[in-house]
Amino acid sequence: MSIPDFDTLPLDEFKRYILAHRDDDDAFHIYMARSRKEHTWSRWYRDGEEEQFMADLLRSLEQRQGNEGV
Repeated sequence: MSIPDFDTLPLDEFKRYILAHRDDDDAFHIYMARSRKEHTWSRWYRDGEEEQFMADLLRSLEQRQGNEGV
């Protein structure tokens, strides 16, 4: 089997490759670097922060909808 081009492979397919080839350390490190670069960071919410969570979620959805029109 040939090794895919990790620079152009969509992240969801790349993740499937990583899960199927768990011993490929180089691919894992490339995936993690691309994943950090292409995705926004995650935030943990504490109990009682539901309003902040909803505000952040709505803002994120609005940004995604705005980017789809570009």
